[in-house]
Amino acid sequence: MRAAASHLLYHLDDAQRARGQLPFTEDGARRWIEYRPRPRPGVCLADLDRPGHKAAMQLLATALSTHAYAQAVTVMAGEEILDRAEGGHRGRYLNDFCVVVFGEPAPDGQWGWRFEGHHLSVTMTVAADEVSPAPVFLGLNPATVRYRDHPVLRPLALEEDLARALLTGMGAAERRQAVIDERAPADILSATRAAVPARTEPTPTAIAASTDASGGKTAQSENGADQSEDKTSWIDKESAVMERTANTITSSPKSIAKSDKRIAESDATKLTRRRRVHPGDEEAPARNNGAGRITDIFSGPNP
Repeated sequence: MRAAASHLLYHLDDAQRARGQLPFTEDGARRWIEYRPRPRPGVCLADLDRPGHKAAMQLLATALSTHAYAQAVTVMAGEEILDRAEGGHRGRYLNDFCVVVFGEPAPDGQWGWRFEGHHLSVTMTVAADEVSPAPVFLGLNPATVRYRDHPVLRPLALEEDLARALLTGMGAAERRQAVIDERAPADILSATRAAVPARTEPTPTAIAASTDASGGKTAQSENGADQSEDKTSWIDKESAVMERTANTITSSPKSIAKSDKRIAESDATKLTRRRRVHPGDEEAPARNNGAGRITDIFSGPNP
């Protein structure tokens, strides 16, 4: 990590170095975290030449495992996906990420660095040979890109599935304490602050006050007990969904293979039905593009 940081600094010119290297004692910049698309300390990847850009990516790689690095670079590429979904009017760009080194990456003493942009913030603080990896944040929008109801891209699947499995392992009473609302907040509760401004108590009344799954309003008695129209709380209905998710997560490879086979057979059946030229006619032969893909499915305007 020390060598990678020094290599990055070597590739910065004077103007870039003024932005890309700050004193370790500059707490305002060093304690910064901003996962939203805002101005931030550091030199932007878009302003670096090819060696400098590669040096920045190599520095990031020193802090993350192989799978976490793959997630991070996919988060960066996700900016282009989001930009397309928004019609390009916000000008999101996959190289709109900044890197900054704090102090001198020397064998002794304290120094650190941060690699940050929209939905990605990785900060490392180093004291001699001790590395403190915090804070580290990875997010993504959209979280999943699908084609024909199949996920094409889902970089944070491990974390998302683990969270669902955690909830599935809880009993109904535990979930009533763990789930504070039917809907997730619009953003991280603490945002970019070091602490949540007010304590959030996970109470059953937060669930009881929400609209139940059938669309009926849930009333509350004076002691906070549920009085839903169908006597079934939202969290109890959600439990069934969570259990089905857990069964999918914990399925054996053989079960998953069988499931994939059923999906493929289902798709083939649907394709066969579409290939009928007229009712009662023989099936039209499938065209193949030479790469094992049926062109009727995959050709077309930007699937």
